[in-house]
Amino acid sequence: MAVLAKVSKPAIGPQWNVVKTQATAGACSVEGTTICSGSGAQAMTLADGSYNGQMALIINTGGGGAKTVTPPTMLGLSSVGIANTKACLFTWVDDGTSTGWVAVGVNA
Repeated sequence: MAVLAKVSKPAIGPQWNVVKTQATAGACSVEGTTICSGSGAQAMTLADGSYNGQMALIINTGGGGAKTVTPPTMLGLSSVGIANTKACLFTWVDDGTSTGWVAVGVNA
């Protein structure tokens, strides 16, 4: 397998330490590690990444109701549904040809 582009910054950088808790249903933005503890279904956005290899982790700890993440730029899918007690890890990819979030670890 050829390496298309190297990571331009550490994947686990200072923004990874941002832990955001979203306790209410409705739209919210994802940043670093986001823990969703709301009980209802929730629509979420994930802004475009800042650098190749950036990661975002979304964890659904809420009782009932899937969290649907729809990034404006995503490769392979248009959105990811994360069921209760499941999680999804996203990585930002920019190889010069394709750019967008990739759902790397989906336990949804």
